[in-house]
Amino acid sequence: LIGFFVNTVALRTNVSGDPTFRELLNRIKNTTLDAFSHQELPFDKVVAAVKPERSLSHNPIYQVAFALQPNSSAPLQLQNLQIEPLKLGSVTAKFDLFLSAKEFAGGLAIT
Repeated sequence: LIGFFVNTVALRTNVSGDPTFRELLNRIKNTTLDAFSHQELPFDKVVAAVKPERSLSHNPIYQVAFALQPNSSAPLQLQNLQIEPLKLGSVTAKFDLFLSAKEFAGGLAIT
């Protein structure tokens, strides 16, 4: 099986009350920990349950995304098959804001 494997966990964050940055991070931390307890639920089932107004112009549940890529210095190898990343240029924005962080031995590379 070859395909796009990602663990999408949608979060809703309450920013009311003009929180400080530290307070907002704490809210996001608690929301994230709560959400990860339900991460096995497929994203398409979340969309089906929420029944958002659909539009081809944006994602049905979220418009801001964050992706964390773990440190993987060695290319993935499967029996007689070597897999390596292929950089593709994209000319269209898929989200209003997308932040990608990749772990390295010396820290993070953020795009």
